[in-house]
Amino acid sequence: MDNKPSLLIHPHPYRTEGPQGYLLRLASENFMLISDLASMGIVYDFNVLKQNGFLPSQTLDPGLHEYVKTVAELSSYKKNIFNHKFARFCPICLAEDPYWRVGWEMYFYDACHEHEVWLIDHCSSCGKPLSWQRERVVRCQCGADLRMEIPAHSTKSVAYLARVMLAKLNNMSIESLPAPLEKTNLDQTQQLVRFLGACLRPGAGNKPLKIKEAGAMSSSWSISSFASEILTNWPQKFFETLNQMQKEAFSSVGTSLKNIFGSRIDYIYKEMAADAFSPLRNEFSFWHVTSYYGGIAKRNLRLIEAGFKNAEWIPANLACKELGISRGRLKRFVRDGLIEGHEKISEAGRSFITVMGAQLESTKAKIAGSVTIEEAGKMLGISRKRMRAILRFLFPNATRDNHSPLTPWRVPRSDIESVLNLSDGLPIVCIPDEDCVTLNFLLRYWPWETMEIVGLIEASKRQEIKPVAVLDGSVGVSGLIYNENELKTWREKSQQGYGTWISIPQLCKMLSIKQTVGYKLVKNGFIETERLPTVRGGGHRLKKSQFFEFNKKYIFATEVNAKLGTVTTKLRTILAERSIHPVSGPGVDDSRQVLYERTDKLMKFMDEYSGKPPTEFRLT
Repeated sequence: MDNKPSLLIHPHPYRTEGPQGYLLRLASENFMLISDLASMGIVYDFNVLKQNGFLPSQTLDPGLHEYVKTVAELSSYKKNIFNHKFARFCPICLAEDPYWRVGWEMYFYDACHEHEVWLIDHCSSCGKPLSWQRERVVRCQCGADLRMEIPAHSTKSVAYLARVMLAKLNNMSIESLPAPLEKTNLDQTQQLVRFLGACLRPGAGNKPLKIKEAGAMSSSWSISSFASEILTNWPQKFFETLNQMQKEAFSSVGTSLKNIFGSRIDYIYKEMAADAFSPLRNEFSFWHVTSYYGGIAKRNLRLIEAGFKNAEWIPANLACKELGISRGRLKRFVRDGLIEGHEKISEAGRSFITVMGAQLESTKAKIAGSVTIEEAGKMLGISRKRMRAILRFLFPNATRDNHSPLTPWRVPRSDIESVLNLSDGLPIVCIPDEDCVTLNFLLRYWPWETMEIVGLIEASKRQEIKPVAVLDGSVGVSGLIYNENELKTWREKSQQGYGTWISIPQLCKMLSIKQTVGYKLVKNGFIETERLPTVRGGGHRLKKSQFFEFNKKYIFATEVNAKLGTVTTKLRTILAERSIHPVSGPGVDDSRQVLYERTDKLMKFMDEYSGKPPTEFRLT
């Protein structure tokens, strides 16, 4: 026995027809009501329509099959998308083609996107709401012709929002969408409209999301109007709305964020936690940092609301506290891509930085780590060759993995940052003044020794000499600008040792040797020091020029080993056969570290065998 419903006419759905509109047209052409179809088991379901012959063959119209399947699923499982209670229409569209458009059945689709007129849900003849239980598509239940209704012009923003919603339904792209609508689907778009239009409009009350008869034009038009105005003027209108809410709520000093926004805070960070809503959360975070009367806007690092602690974007001052770094260093992290961030300018012209809160922990790990010598050079804007020359002197904490001479040097990132901090707070200029030079120019064209470059950077860190500006677009410290006369004066004093005293422990750190070795060098007369009688228990200091002289005159066997890839025992044998003998070390004096003079003969040997495998070192 065939249990299929017997209808005389089986019209196919249209590709832009709404689910209720199709059922009304199907019932009307068979002289029935929608309720009669329901009693026969005919509903807007893809399988029901397909099995009962209401769809053409899929090979003839696969697009229609896909459309009906999508609309049917949304109608069944996304109850907040389709408005099944109130029938609404555009009389101009209905006169052009007498069927019910799918957009008319969606919540907050309140204006025709083609004709920019408000939809109508009441009959002007009987004054009653339009019912789905009527006999004709184009006529009211009272018999009045709906095509004769006179519509009113809507706002362009509501018509634009309607067009966006229809495009979301059909998975069509729209150019230049407002940021909050770029990633949302239809369901999320309606959720966003509901939040902006119902929660932020004036007089929204304590429970703004509980909207009575949201599908009726009398309720929904004000919501879609307010929301579309915010979205089409994003984010300025959003900020204005938040400012107005704050102004109205701030009747007494100490009003909190919770008093102003109530449950809206939790809704933003919990109910709208999806990635599609990140532009809304980002801009709310920015407003909180820049415009909120209390808390962070007054430089109080305490986050007032529990919801805001989980915000995607957090203000710079909080990030600096969490990371233990300066604001200038944070800006550099953002510029170098170490942490994702944005810098924005408020209406008052103040600069505000927000960074991705989720990246704080990974950034901490990167700060605590180390970088290779190549990475350090890129960060500082210094060539690889120059970095190798100044490495151990400028960064005494640099180490090799497993202390092997064949592994690359690694420099603590914190040491690199301490040098990069020299540019913090300096004015940025496009062209240096005539009497000024950049550090990059000095490195390339001035005949300064390596240790003089190291000394200049160290002196700059101690503010014995200060850069006056930084060159726009420069990398690291290469763009630091110094006064030329000040550089020359500082160099003269540095060569004489004035004001550049260091202790023996500092010397050992700069030479990367143990303090016992350093004191032996002093005791054996390799380095001249001055005794400090005012220091309890005695003490010594030396001019930094003595340190420079020592490096010019001597070289440790460990440095030679590192360049040649050999070991001290073999090196001493090879050099001894070439009549090159250490001046200090085991077997020479009581020092523990082998030391050679930087003779031309030794330097020539190093140049000859540098980069060659150790197997080429032959004993004669």
